[in-house]
Amino acid sequence: MRVGISETGDFKKTQDFLIKASNISPRPIMEETGDQIVSSLRQVTPRRTGKTAAGWQYEITSTGKGYTMGVFNDSHPETSANVALLLDEGHGTRTGGYVHGLHYIRPASHGLLEAGANRLLKGLGK
Repeated sequence: MRVGISETGDFKKTQDFLIKASNISPRPIMEETGDQIVSSLRQVTPRRTGKTAAGWQYEITSTGKGYTMGVFNDSHPETSANVALLLDEGHGTRTGGYVHGLHYIRPASHGLLEAGANRLLKGLGK
């Protein structure tokens, strides 16, 4: 029994994609997405004083392989607890009670993250 393998074509489309990808900076789209996420989180964060809502920020870091974006809340530096996460996930109280989470972070940010990723891919021709 014989087995034959043949191939045709080239890697031109792959090469074109990689060249285009290496010439596009994702930073502007990441900045736009970060601004949108922070704005959305500031609007939906529960307010008593407004300090937690005002504490949302993002940071874009250049790595050797690209960029990363982190979204964080630095309000209430006087406590070691992340108040924004306590509001989102729920927490125990000093008197033994429990406060249920409001689950506002993911709904406010997930769709915007997906939209940002889609804009990046669209810029690459996908």
